[in-house]
Amino acid sequence: DLKAPINTLQELLQLYEAKAISAMEIANITPRLKANVDQSAYTLNNLIFWANSQMKGIRARPKEINLSTAVSKCIKLFAEQLDRKNIHLQLDIEKNCTCKFDPDQMNIILRNLIYNAIKYSNAEGSIKINCVHNNADLILSICDDGIGMNQNHIDSILNAVEVQSTPGTYQEKGTGIGLSITMELIKLNDAYMTIESEENKGSCFNLHLPKV
Repeated sequence: DLKAPINTLQELLQLYEAKAISAMEIANITPRLKANVDQSAYTLNNLIFWANSQMKGIRARPKEINLSTAVSKCIKLFAEQLDRKNIHLQLDIEKNCTCKFDPDQMNIILRNLIYNAIKYSNAEGSIKINCVHNNADLILSICDDGIGMNQNHIDSILNAVEVQSTPGTYQEKGTGIGLSITMELIKLNDAYMTIESEENKGSCFNLHLPKV
């Protein structure tokens, strides 16, 4: 997953250096190159975090987080992927939706969940992200109308069993480590997640977060 995009970039730069490919040709394929490099960076961040947690453990440093701001920043990272599949993303989070959570760890969770929503969405699909208050906590929901999953897959995620990654609707690859990290960080911050999903009808990942 890491080597293939990097090797492709290396080969193209070598061709450009040898003047075997023009600047115009490089410009035409730049969006796809950027998507490949972004995917490598996403995978690398997950692996670095996982390795760090295995070697010396990890702990949460909760702070007040504005969820509207955090989610909006994360969505910008996936603009190219959303455009590529022509996915409509609807964001409905009130400005007073704030929770107590480690900011860096929330960022990792959001990246993993939003990336998966895009990965398993069909072209022309839709993703909805909203936040609601209840008596005990905040519920941040990330829902798609993509390929969905069965109950066994849901149980393996929630029970922190090793998750076998499946290709996305555009054959996007993955390591399966992202959801394992997500579950670890959620528990570390005294939160929990529920999942609603049905095959061929989409999925909703609901984060139950502690209020400030």
